[in-house]
Amino acid sequence: MTKASLKFLLGVAVVVGAIAGVLRAFFVTPVMISDDGMAPTLLAGETVLMWRSPGVTEFGDLLVCRHPAGAGFVVGRFIARPGSTISADRGVMRVDGHAPDRNIGRTMSFIMNGETEPHPVILGLEARGGEEHEFMQDSRVGFRIRDIMVRNGIFLMGDNRLPHRFDSRTFGPVNPATCVGHVFMRWSTNPSRIEFDHSMLDVIN
Repeated sequence: MTKASLKFLLGVAVVVGAIAGVLRAFFVTPVMISDDGMAPTLLAGETVLMWRSPGVTEFGDLLVCRHPAGAGFVVGRFIARPGSTISADRGVMRVDGHAPDRNIGRTMSFIMNGETEPHPVILGLEARGGEEHEFMQDSRVGFRIRDIMVRNGIFLMGDNRLPHRFDSRTFGPVNPATCVGHVFMRWSTNPSRIEFDHSMLDVIN
């Protein structure tokens, strides 16, 4: 490599580093994913980038909000406002009686982070506002939930529809004033998790 080429590459690295520093200082924050509530979209141990944008924008946004119990932050997909009802019909999630547009894909066994027993799941794509995103649910019984009416706050649902404690099915709606931004990119993967084809710098819908 010539000195001129090396100098050029170093210059590019400096510019990219400066831009990354500015973005982080003013707009972007890295967030470590601590659970599998958003699987298959996000997995425990991955780091994502959050665009700092307080408040709520559109249905389907992947938001970072303060946990209602004050125990750190939660990451979930915004699916319902006050007055809406989340229910299940024939194994399909419904919001105000309407099912998101969806396509069903392959089945697999999935082990939740921190567990040892595999869950038989089916993967699919769905959209409720915005772009399509992946989801998964029990391949035997589908999605199950008692009817929940959102009385205040906003309802965050994980793309992982197995029973777990990481979304509003357990901790209830969140205050939209505590939402600090939305996830838009995967910064790094968890090298020990190979269930899905995740890569650095994946755009997250």
